Amino acid sequence: MSNSPCYCAPVTQNDEWHKHLAEVVATEIKRHRKRRRMSAQRLSDATAELGAPIPRTVLSNFENGRRPTISLAELLVIARALEVPPILLIFPIGRVDRSEFLPGAQAEPWIAARWFSGEEDLEDVLPHKSGQEWHKDGRLPVELFRDHDHWSAQLVRAQANFLKAQQNLIAAEATGEDPNPAWLQENEYYDNIESGRSSRKQMVNLLRREVERTERSLQRVRDDMRAADLIPPKLWPDFAYLEGEPDGQ
Repeated sequence: MSNSPCYCAPVTQNDEWHKHLAEVVATEIKRHRKRRRMSAQRLSDATAELGAPIPRTVLSNFENGRRPTISLAELLVIARALEVPPILLIFPIGRVDRSEFLPGAQAEPWIAARWFSGEEDLEDVLPHKSGQEWHKDGRLPVELFRDHDHWSAQLVRAQANFLKAQQNLIAAEATGEDPNPAWLQENEYYDNIESGRSSRKQMVNLLRREVERTERSLQRVRDDMRAADLIPPKLWPDFAYLEGEPDGQ
């Protein structure tokens, strides 16, 4: 017999849904606590170490259903103390097939979690109500900040490849030798260059253009953030030049 909890029974009354959601969170807190081999007292001590103590009796009462609710602040502190993302205490990803994440609305926990984190449109989870329109810009901040992370990582990679190509070209010109090293052949741009002694120069030029293209993409995302009245994240020191700032500032 499986010991996995089941959260998929439909709930029709709003007050019952609140109770249902609390049971989900309580079950997940208890499961992660036992997985960490933590007693309720040790979990309480861990919350105190984080500067937001939650008494053992509060934790025990919530896990056992004697306390009907938990605050958002408590949820965040408990998640940190258990060293799990808070989202896993709300949505039992990989534990059940479906869960009721809103009154009367069920979905796979992974899909519901993606909506919660701004990765999924609600229209992909819930059907439209008559006359209802979905606001497409609701998750725009999440998309823009995710794009910013993507292009920042791409720029690190592009700059590293460009620097390596430059160093290889300088070394080859100094020795007068022009073998095709493995790194050159393995580069994604290798098929775009001609064979022969000029291959290194072609690779340097291609990678320089890739750096410039990636810089423009990152700057475009930052411009889009400002246009949406968002504050762009602080650039890494090596990228400060994109904002006209001295390196390292």
